[in-house]
Amino acid sequence: MTRYIILLTGEHPTIPIAEIRAILQGRRIGLFEIYDQVVRLDTSQDLCKEIAERCAYVRACYREVFMCKAELDTILKYLRRVDFTPFIHNRSFAVRVLRIREYSKDLSTVQLEKKIGAFLKERFKAKVDLKSPNVLLQGILTSDIFLLGILMITSRRRDIIRRGSKYKPFTHPSALDPRIARAMVNMARIYERGVLLDPFSGTGTVVVESAVIGIESIGIDIDRRMIYGSLKNVVEFKAYDKCSLILADATKLPLRENSINAIVTDPPYGRSASTYGYEPSKLIENLLYSSVRVLKKGGIIVLMHPKEYFRQVRRTPLRVLEKHVIEVHSGLTRVISILKYQELSKEGNQTVSETSLF
Repeated sequence: MTRYIILLTGEHPTIPIAEIRAILQGRRIGLFEIYDQVVRLDTSQDLCKEIAERCAYVRACYREVFMCKAELDTILKYLRRVDFTPFIHNRSFAVRVLRIREYSKDLSTVQLEKKIGAFLKERFKAKVDLKSPNVLLQGILTSDIFLLGILMITSRRRDIIRRGSKYKPFTHPSALDPRIARAMVNMARIYERGVLLDPFSGTGTVVVESAVIGIESIGIDIDRRMIYGSLKNVVEFKAYDKCSLILADATKLPLRENSINAIVTDPPYGRSASTYGYEPSKLIENLLYSSVRVLKKGGIIVLMHPKEYFRQVRRTPLRVLEKHVIEVHSGLTRVISILKYQELSKEGNQTVSETSLF
């Protein structure tokens, strides 16, 4: 096992961690350290690569060289202890230092880059190449600590963004952001040979993000135009090998009992997307009861919904594992609820983890 540093985007305080936690749970890895926009864990290079490639809110993964207090003398002391020969011998390098938010403002990132670079050049006779180095050494100032790592892999976040609305052949004002869709798919905890269902598939964002990472995906929508339109998106993004689309009512799912491992969905609420005569809160409640029939025991539902509809969620035989609150804009709040299908205890439904933006 090697220690790695995972750098997060910082776009949301809880969703990036939830993505990583869900992937690690599938590998039975539960211990990791969390700092502001940084996760530190002991794992394999393959798993580190998987996290970087799958997660929507990860920027890059680094092999850790050292961690210390964010003090110049301490940083230089730790630097002198490391033999960098295996990393930069006969190879060019560059040093970058990133400050997270306002941490350690007494330290200049530019001066740190120069001091670390000068030390490595003099001690190990390494060649500096600021434009296209063989090795990138990344320093990170966060939570009053300094971490130094060697870049292993950058995320595929740009690929996810390029599947956004302006790149789709078919779109709609209610279409989900592909970054949120990918994070929701990751939080569904499907690891191998699982089947994911989106019963309100709309433009197909969830099923596309699921299918492109190798998960068998089923999209259902009651609107024929959405089915035809989402098929265009599935073809455009080459997700057809793992994706099926069905014209049907989400409250009367035409699927076998216990056939689905996870459900990931963003139901319509009657603003930019029609509820086809259903009252929105009743639509969510009916969906959840319909979902319980097709979901395997222990299966996960990742549901985005208005904050005021959380009561409907708690009326069902689903355990609330997590809540993540997203402030869309002033006056509009959405909640991502992570639910697990199991028989209720006598005490009823219990929320075991609640995380919020505000």
